[in-house]
Amino acid sequence: MLQFTPLDLALAVGFLLSVGLPLAVVAVVVRGYREGTHSTAAIRLAVGVVLVAAAPTLLRLGFGAVVPGGAWVPLLVRSTQLVGLLVVLGVMHGD
Repeated sequence: MLQFTPLDLALAVGFLLSVGLPLAVVAVVVRGYREGTHSTAAIRLAVGVVLVAAAPTLLRLGFGAVVPGGAWVPLLVRSTQLVGLLVVLGVMHGD
């Protein structure tokens, strides 16, 4: 039988929140977009949030399992976060 420590539980909850919350933001934005707002700025903001929050977590997990110890993985993760922040900044300043 599997035994989970409190640390395992905390890590699992943290992972689910770091991926789930940005995806929930995207779901809300897409629903609003479909209902008639047609705001491309909101869509770009949602993409930026995913690039800043969810994508780095998934990249770390995926590349850590596939290519352990790759020195380029942190660069890819930080680059993804930087692009996400630039997208958010572009939305905030109206392109």
